[in-house]
Amino acid sequence: MDRNSVKANTKTIKSRIGVYNARIERLLRLGKNVEEAKALYDEMLSRGMNPSSQTYRLLIHVFQEAGNVQEAVRLSNSMFKNQQDAYIKR
Repeated sequence: MDRNSVKANTKTIKSRIGVYNARIERLLRLGKNVEEAKALYDEMLSRGMNPSSQTYRLLIHVFQEAGNVQEAVRLSNSMFKNQQDAYIKR
């Protein structure tokens, strides 16, 4: 795969993650239940996408607002692990 193809593929994936983030943020603004936001996160993972720090920030906020501190901490730990894994793969 040439360099331009890699750049285009990376741009497409970031764009898709941005769409998921926008959907999660919209749920947050509408006061929807956390299960819908969690379902979007799970969908991202099932499609092989690595959530961005913004994705984690939004989800952690959703779970904190809902009083589910345990899930917020789990997501926080997952975010740090994913960042470490990404750094190691470089």
